[in-house]
Amino acid sequence: MTQKRSFRTSTLEFPSDQHRRDRQITGPAADKEGIPMSKLIVGTIDRLCRIGAYLACAILVGMVGLIAYEIFLRSVFSTSTFVMSEFVGYGVASATFLALADALRTGDVIRVGLLLERTQGLARRLLEVVAALVGLASVTVLIWFFWLRVIRAWTRGTVSSSLAEVPIWIPEGIIMVGLGLLALQLIAHVLRQIAPVAAREVT
Repeated sequence: MTQKRSFRTSTLEFPSDQHRRDRQITGPAADKEGIPMSKLIVGTIDRLCRIGAYLACAILVGMVGLIAYEIFLRSVFSTSTFVMSEFVGYGVASATFLALADALRTGDVIRVGLLLERTQGLARRLLEVVAALVGLASVTVLIWFFWLRVIRAWTRGTVSSSLAEVPIWIPEGIIMVGLGLLALQLIAHVLRQIAPVAAREVT
């Protein structure tokens, strides 16, 4: 019993370095519990990106269901939904862009590491930051472009030329949301490089 109390005392008196870093107050960049603001930002962005990935999965399931329904109609009733190809196209585009940010978070995006593999330490971090900022600038331009398209489609009431007459602002708006998530994840990537304490994912 004495050894057990001694063990608990030593645990309280000598916390791990990681625990001290987690509880350290960093001034204005920390919340009331001492968690660095950069960590909170990265954690929030990661959660949003995971939501986008879940939505992409739901869209894929819906696409599979629609294709199965189309096959059933053609095989049994010799008819068609007449919109399967259009909706699958919207689904592929939507799922791709919604999942893109989470793919970047998990490292599943294909990258050319010819230069990065030959650097390490501060030099590698600087290259990561520069690449992320260039990507962020490009994505911001695309977001602005799609924003203009969505507004124009909304105000004009533009619909697809198919039987479904889908309002064009819906698929384009989903793509714009996916690009927005990607922009946020690029910001989180920069924070991970300049503030290593934010690199650990908040669960």
